[in-house]
Amino acid sequence: MGPGTPEEQYQIHPLDMKIFLSLCLFVALLGLACSARLRREEKKKFTTQYDNVDLDVILKNPRLLNGYLDCLVRDGNCTPDGKELKESLADALANDCDKCSEKQKAGSDKVIKHLIAHQPEDWKDVEKKYDSEEEKYTTRYDGVNLDEILSNERLLKGYVDCLLADKDDSCTPDGKELKAIIPDAMTNKCAKCNDKQKEGAKKVINYLRENKPEDWKKMQTKFDPQELYSKDLESELKKI
Repeated sequence: MGPGTPEEQYQIHPLDMKIFLSLCLFVALLGLACSARLRREEKKKFTTQYDNVDLDVILKNPRLLNGYLDCLVRDGNCTPDGKELKESLADALANDCDKCSEKQKAGSDKVIKHLIAHQPEDWKDVEKKYDSEEEKYTTRYDGVNLDEILSNERLLKGYVDCLLADKDDSCTPDGKELKAIIPDAMTNKCAKCNDKQKEGAKKVINYLRENKPEDWKKMQTKFDPQELYSKDLESELKKI
């Protein structure tokens, strides 16, 4: 039997058409699902609309800074960027700024350190309003062997260099986490620490004071320049 007419050769079987249409529908649905997922992921991040606000100008100008604090803490009038910050601040504090861009993380770190060092009462007001009292620091690194670090000059120097540096480039993951929580732990006397973390903090502070006094002084200068919290923290840890 011959191959048939050209029309017969190129005629599409109904079953083939159904398979083809099913594939098209599957691809279309897959595309919609991917698009929806991307939109959801984008929504998980805070807006970057105000990332170009000059924080240094605000921090150096008491009138501007107090205006933002009035907005955030005292229910005063808010600028558009202040309103956005107010709406996202509780989430950022509760979730370690995981929805922040890298620029937002660096900016929040700068502002927090400035308030702790220069306007500690205002920082306490911010914490009281936005930071959950039940929040605790991560226990992810509680298994780190502190005795091994303290007895190893190279390891200890690495952590000290990380904590004293302005950037986190030289930090291990646990060193970076420690560096991020020290300012907060200083102000609340390690209230968010579990017992193991308090014991570890006491051990490290005592070791540095006795064996590395210059490094301990540098840390106090960096994290508590006005010496407002160090003594209270040490007194609290002595109770353990």
